[in-house]
Amino acid sequence: MARRFRLLSVVGLGLLFAGVTFAAETAEQFVKHVYGSYRADSEPVSLTGDRAKTILTPSLHALIKRDAAALGGEAGVLDMDPLCVCQDYDLTLRQVTVHQAGDAAAIALVSFVNLGAEHSVRLSLRRSHGVWRIDDIWTDKGAGLRALLEAEIRSLK
Repeated sequence: MARRFRLLSVVGLGLLFAGVTFAAETAEQFVKHVYGSYRADSEPVSLTGDRAKTILTPSLHALIKRDAAALGGEAGVLDMDPLCVCQDYDLTLRQVTVHQAGDAAAIALVSFVNLGAEHSVRLSLRRSHGVWRIDDIWTDKGAGLRALLEAEIRSLK
């Protein structure tokens, strides 16, 4: 009986891990999932909130937290959401094109219409522990988010 239980446990764990592997999102699926939350009837992850670590790399998340601490509650670079180039949203995704750079890095080009305005965003993506995360964001307004945050932190010292 114990031998049978061990065998079933090993098989069950194998299926569980196989399911995790098959369930892993591609970079494109990840980006579409993130942008799918920018509909009027949904609520996207706030880049300054605790849930941001579910879509951002640890280093970008830490940089955003450092920036928020340096600002002391004031609005700064993140007075608008760089993912939608907006404060308000009802977004229609037009196209997501992903260029893989090996197994753990990719660039995603995202085009969308938000409240009647067309935008394009470029995302630097990194995969760690089998999941994709956003590592930097360039909007159609200019510089990357990392560079903007680092400059803002330097200017506040």
